[in-house]
This record gives sequence, structure tokens and C-alpha cells, in this order.
Amino acid sequence: MRAHIGVVCWNRLELTRLCLSNLLQQTPPGYGLTVVDNGSTDGSAELVPALQDPRFRLVRLGSNQGFARANNLAVAQADTPWVALLNPDAFPTPDWLEQLLAAA
Repeated sequence: MRAHIGVVCWNRLELTRLCLSNLLQQTPPGYGLTVVDNGSTDGSAELVPALQDPRFRLVRLGSNQGFARANNLAVAQADTPWVALLNPDAFPTPDWLEQLLAAA
């Protein structure tokens, strides 16, 4: 994989659903994704297994550990030198990852 994407969510079910759906549509092959669920109680954590995509990983925390810790856990899951961290209210456009990698 060329890059790894981390998304931290906490009780933002609909935004997380839209973000993950958008990532599937707008991001080319060659990436992995880790969703860190920060102790959600709204069903957000169930989105990743429901997608049944082998590139997607879920780190499910029992309680909210904070945004910085959750991002660090997403980065720790990466098996690539490049990591992009997104919030669930991010809706990438086509070629977003290529543009980011080209700038790096």
C-alpha cells in the first residue's frame, strides 16, 4: 500500500458513514484505512465490519481516550511511510490522496 488513512470517530454515525462511503468512491486502490472509534454509543463502530473491506481496520476503544491518542493509535496501525489523518466530516474529492502524496 502507498498510504494509510486514519479516521477518528466519536458518536458521529451519519458523518462517519458518509466519510467512509466517500473514501471508498474517491480514493484509488493502494491504501489502508484505520477507523479509531473513541467509545461511540451510536453504532459508529459497527460501520467498518459492515463494509467488509479487507483494507479497513477498526480500533474500538471502550471509552473516549481523546482525539490525539486516537490519532496516534491510527498511525500505529499504518504499514506505509505515509499517513493521512481525516475527521469524519471530511469528504475527499477525486485525486485527493495523489495530490497529498505528490506534495509530500
